[in-house]
Amino acid sequence: MKRLTLKQYATKNRVSIFNVIKMIQRGELEAVEEESDGKKIVYVILSEEKKDNESGDDIVSSDEDARDEMEKLLKTIDRLNSEISELKETIKRCCKES
Repeated sequence: MKRLTLKQYATKNRVSIFNVIKMIQRGELEAVEEESDGKKIVYVILSEEKKDNESGDDIVSSDEDARDEMEKLLKTIDRLNSEISELKETIKRCCKES
């Protein structure tokens, strides 16, 4: 079992410290509070079983989300390219009239 501080866990998983605290309160993560040098430090406990199971589920859902996001981005790129073409044509017409 590996221990990480809240900040280390948040940085590793690219979430805010606030969200890590919420995950602990909801019971999604295990945590231990220890006192060191007069300061209370909260450690997130990572178990190997949870880590393996969660990572497999995340990969599937993240692939699907990535595909959806990619489709949206490609549509946006196409729309923006057509707007650019229209603007270029408008500029050409305006320059010819002047």
